Amino acid sequence: MVANSEFDPLNGTWYALSNGGSVGSTAGVAWSATQATGFADWPVVNGSRVISYASATWYTSALVSTSTGKVFSASIVAGRAPAPTVSTALDYRIGFWDSSRKLLTTSSEGNIIDGTAYKGVQKYVVENKTAPANTAFVSVIIAHSSANATDYITRPSLNTGAKASPYTPTYGTSSSATSIITV
Repeated sequence: MVANSEFDPLNGTWYALSNGGSVGSTAGVAWSATQATGFADWPVVNGSRVISYASATWYTSALVSTSTGKVFSASIVAGRAPAPTVSTALDYRIGFWDSSRKLLTTSSEGNIIDGTAYKGVQKYVVENKTAPANTAFVSVIIAHSSANATDYITRPSLNTGAKASPYTPTYGTSSSATSIITV
């Protein structure tokens, strides 16, 4: 359900959140993500594009239509190198939006990467999150607490259901390229 999970093209399918991650934020300007060729000694995974994320701006994937009460899960592959000098948190969230495309709330499992240490690449999941009342759209959100660290991310994924599904790549700006898994 994430349009362009392969970040190809690098812009036009992910958007900066107006007003940070506050309730009422909207999807603003398109994010022109910086492509990375790999992560430290970790090459691009099976051709998946890796991007670097080094700002305090929160970003959302394109919004996908949904309804109240549906259950969602998400996953992402992320790592941090080199280690920052100031503690910085990276969080991966499921965003729930109202019919006016304003952020209602976000749901996560907490900071997936936090602190000042190097963090090897691994898969993180956010699972079994129910869309609250008045939900009309859903997305995934990448959130940083500051611009003091560079994290590398790839393979963002969102699906319906209580468990994160295996990753399925999507390309381009068309929502028809997304893979929707129903339960």
